[in-house]
Amino acid sequence: PHISQEVALQCVEGYFAYADWTGVALSEIMAIVNVSSDVMDVVFIAADGYDSSLNLDWIDPTEIILAYAVNNETLLPEIGYPLRVVAPGQYGYKWVMWVTEIRFVTYDHIGYWESRGWMDNAQYERAERALYPLDWRVHALSLALAFYVGSLSLVSGLREPLRKKYILSLPKWMGNRFHQIMGISYSILTIGSAGIWIGRSLILKGTLNWELHGVYAVISLGGIGILMIERIIQWIYGLVNGKKDSKTVDVTNSANDINLAKEVPTIGFLQKTSNVSLILKRIHVLAGIVSVGAMILAGISGLLFF
Repeated sequence: PHISQEVALQCVEGYFAYADWTGVALSEIMAIVNVSSDVMDVVFIAADGYDSSLNLDWIDPTEIILAYAVNNETLLPEIGYPLRVVAPGQYGYKWVMWVTEIRFVTYDHIGYWESRGWMDNAQYERAERALYPLDWRVHALSLALAFYVGSLSLVSGLREPLRKKYILSLPKWMGNRFHQIMGISYSILTIGSAGIWIGRSLILKGTLNWELHGVYAVISLGGIGILMIERIIQWIYGLVNGKKDSKTVDVTNSANDINLAKEVPTIGFLQKTSNVSLILKRIHVLAGIVSVGAMILAGISGLLFF
């Protein structure tokens, strides 16, 4: 006897898809082979050697389907022909495709992804409740906001070095202070979004997800790190050289001399550190462009999952 059931395939990355699956219930196969009471796991092995398992204490065998059709059509090779495991409530890596062998074992079998740190009990409702603060939707929203404020920070920051008409024509309020506020906001949002991605990857998979989306995210974080280091170096260098210049100033009681003395440290600082400041500014601009650009690519590659 066959059964049909509409089930959502939920992937670890967050995307999902509904389909009507048709096949044989696992309970029917267990009855045919007369599975003993001491069996712990049912192991599914694919034609390409991939394997995963389901613990019988965590599932209802009547709900697990060995599907040979989807949406009333025979499975295509790219989605699992001849048989695919349909495991309602389990993450997609438990939905083994191209099943050629089923084993009933009396031990806790560790499959391909499970041996690499992914959860053995892949019930996603249970996992999502535990990971509620690390919801992928918060990650996506943070990434979208980071794209917005990062772009504003980048445009306002290029106003001075480019000196182009279309940049100089920006509103006056998009000045240095605006650039700093947007830059700090961008850094916070990007780090927060990446933190959610790192947390989910480590908890669900035991490792980081080094797909293209993750690589771009790391490049973006690297750019932010360089920006922070550049700001610290700029501040320390200016502080040290400012103090050195101030010691050489002869402050007199004359009002004109006092005003001149106040200006000398600034002028001296610019003269002595002009090359260093120029290099640091170029590093700042380049790191900002790389960081925001990589973050935009991370967002685009993330959207390809849905």
